[in-house]
Amino acid sequence: MKILIAVTHWATAFVAAAILTACGDARQTVSQAPTPSSTEQVPKAAAQENVNDGQPLPDLATDNVAFLVRLGLVRGHLHAGNALYQQDETEMAATHMKHPRDELYAGLVPAIEARGMQPFDAELTALAEAVETGADAERVAQAWDGVEEAIVSIEQGIDASPREELQAIAGMLDTAAEEYRAGVFDAMVKDVHEYQDSWGFQQIALARVGRIETTSENERSAKAEAAVTLSSLDDLWTGLNPANRVGGDADRIAAAADRIRSAASDLG
Repeated sequence: MKILIAVTHWATAFVAAAILTACGDARQTVSQAPTPSSTEQVPKAAAQENVNDGQPLPDLATDNVAFLVRLGLVRGHLHAGNALYQQDETEMAATHMKHPRDELYAGLVPAIEARGMQPFDAELTALAEAVETGADAERVAQAWDGVEEAIVSIEQGIDASPREELQAIAGMLDTAAEEYRAGVFDAMVKDVHEYQDSWGFQQIALARVGRIETTSENERSAKAEAAVTLSSLDDLWTGLNPANRVGGDADRIAAAADRIRSAASDLG
């Protein structure tokens, strides 16, 4: 879900900027996404030129970690939307389910095609249309299943190593921590969209770790540690639209990301 750890951190920041930009179209409150320095946003022009402060952006067509992080964020974002729709929170769900060619997904298409795989435009379009037309929850769930199956197929098709998969999971948690920090203040949810996204990312990270194929005792140990670490975060979310205190701390998510990244590093 191998590149150097420092590059993984940087790639995660770039992906966070992309996903937060996409989210900004759907609501009025927009949180600024951190760059590697955590103080400035990635300039749009720089992103278009595939450079950032003189450093090349990760090539999603060849960088398995960055590719898996981006796919995971797309998947987690939509996972949160489907969960909300199933709870009859249709307006909030719609903010998580945007048209396939928005900024959240469009940047992935060339990389998917370069890897010899099929983009999932049709599945995303079916999901977006189901939500936009107010379809019943069962139809939306079926549409979401189609999207998720397409994404999982791509994830499994890139033949990432356990180390890469764990690094990508850590990268997703880096973004989850930023989203949670933006959404929760003094144990109260202030930006529910960010809070929901962070939950979606953690849920998909947990699903992913269960699919990691291991061939050695070290890999099995790292996978188990990652699963336990991810599960330990469950209490940070007390529902998708909580009215009471959530008692959470984004630093716990960031620390979990570091633990999983360390476990991945130990795989050599």
